[in-house]
Amino acid sequence: KLLTSGDPYEAPEAPESFRWFKHWYPVHVAEYLDPTRPHPLKLFGCNLVLWKDGDGKWQCFEDACPHRLAPLSEGRVEEDGQLLCAYHGWKFGSAGECKAIPQSEKPVSEWTAKQQEACAVASYPTKEAVGLIWVWPETGAEARKEAEATSMRGFSALFDEEGVARGDIVRTAWSLRDLPYGWDYFIENVTDPAHVPVSHHNVVGNRYKDPRFFKLLPVREMSAQEGMEYSSDRQLVPSADPVTSSSTDFQPPCLVRIRSDYQSQTQTNLCLFAVPTTPGRCRYIGCQVLVKNKEGELPKGLAFFSMPMPKFLFHILAPLFLHQDQVFLHHQERIVNHRSQVAGVRGEKLYTTPTPADTMVLMFRRWFAKHAGGTVPWVPGTDTTLQTNADPVELYDTYNAHTKHCRICQGALKGVELWQKITSVAAVVAAVGAVTAYAAMCASKSAVAAAAAAALRKGSAAALAAVPTLYAPSPGVYALLALALLFLAANVMLGKLKPLFFKYEFSHADNH
Repeated sequence: KLLTSGDPYEAPEAPESFRWFKHWYPVHVAEYLDPTRPHPLKLFGCNLVLWKDGDGKWQCFEDACPHRLAPLSEGRVEEDGQLLCAYHGWKFGSAGECKAIPQSEKPVSEWTAKQQEACAVASYPTKEAVGLIWVWPETGAEARKEAEATSMRGFSALFDEEGVARGDIVRTAWSLRDLPYGWDYFIENVTDPAHVPVSHHNVVGNRYKDPRFFKLLPVREMSAQEGMEYSSDRQLVPSADPVTSSSTDFQPPCLVRIRSDYQSQTQTNLCLFAVPTTPGRCRYIGCQVLVKNKEGELPKGLAFFSMPMPKFLFHILAPLFLHQDQVFLHHQERIVNHRSQVAGVRGEKLYTTPTPADTMVLMFRRWFAKHAGGTVPWVPGTDTTLQTNADPVELYDTYNAHTKHCRICQGALKGVELWQKITSVAAVVAAVGAVTAYAAMCASKSAVAAAAAAALRKGSAAALAAVPTLYAPSPGVYALLALALLFLAANVMLGKLKPLFFKYEFSHADNH
């Protein structure tokens, strides 16, 4: 009924809002960074800089010197463990305090508190855990207290360092990529199990045999702060070890955990973090966390994850799985953005979703709209224009997506280039050596041949036995030829390896 002035009235409760800035964000892999220099990064469109101080701790500052706002990421980490702005020489300590200004008449320590505060740079709470560098996106004393009291998103096996040390848990090397599509499209993609056997044909499943009807059932109902979790009512792709249960767990703001339990009492956890960097882009950081059974066995067919492999090789091969989805997600985001602006509705309202396979995608979109504002809270002034990469070379650019951010791959690339030169020169030297040795042998045997011919004219039977082998290459010549071919083959292989540091293209039309 209609309310009158005397009726009690309770306003409908507004949906609880997700607190974007009250969480830890993984922003980089610690071992991939060069600790002797500062590194730029973006979070919520804000320019930040990571650097390692004199105590061996990573720090995160706003990437702007308070003097005239030059980027500190173009500066230097000095031997005294302070960050130097390379424009005018201002130096900063671990907490962002200004330590020195060369142009000042007196030391900064003698300035007033207000003057010192004006010369400080904004510093964000930072910590290192499970090999990742985490940043809390608020500054100030109160933010540090909140950060200290807040746990990072994850799950017990991820943080079980004792289990990793014992060998009960295998945590694979972290993968890091800057992707050309937004944070929400990454989350939408990895909460969608239906695409796996189709998009990842010949890697995980078969696009013609494995797609099937299935339902997603709630394990944890949607909530503003805790996200949601859904399980599948059946195994979606075949595996050597039958799956007894599987679930997809979205823990906002960054984590999606895809868990599979197997008949062998083993478990796999695909740990996927997506960090909002700029509109239309995000940073992916992920790994596999494998849990052994009581017999110390890994899931059947996954033992190769525990095998030793050069990290750079893992890094350059990892994009295959991502690049199979990348072309879809990059263009999908831009198509949806354009059509939603024309229609004046949220993007998911344009989707056609007649099967329950899209349940978690739609629930994520509902969570995003209802509790998280329907958009990432970019810092004021962020350009929200979405740029389209029509050129596949730009879309599959692995140098800017990973290599330039990873000192392991930078070192490996230099090594590949060096060994290309070495094997090229070695192949030529070995080939020339073989030719020279053979020529010398032929010259030597020519004299023998002349003597044999003379003996033959005199009727010597022994000369007849020597003539057929006069010009057969010696074992030394064969060895030099083999070395030349070996160095040439190595050079060709290095030539095929090097481009993968720069781009890794993929075509669904050619994936038969």
